Amino acid sequence: MTDLSLKYPIVLIHGTSARDNSLFWGRIPKTFRDNNILFYYGKTDGWANVSNNAQMLKANLLRLVETTGAEKFNLIAHSKGGIDARHFI
Repeated sequence: MTDLSLKYPIVLIHGTSARDNSLFWGRIPKTFRDNNILFYYGKTDGWANVSNNAQMLKANLLRLVETTGAEKFNLIAHSKGGIDARHFI
């Protein structure tokens, strides 16, 4: 096991019809955990529209700011999750 420190925590944002805890992300969450990489899920809705998901992402990131103290995050998004994230930004 390696300890990889990142300056900012990672937030994974899935695309359409996926869920945070689904097998959608494959080995990525396990690899992050095995290497002590701090990450969170975006907690968006796989079937919601872009505007709603952007608002959900904003609310979830603000909660993460409060709970973690992080001021910035590395967003990793797939497919429509990227559009949701861009709309949020």
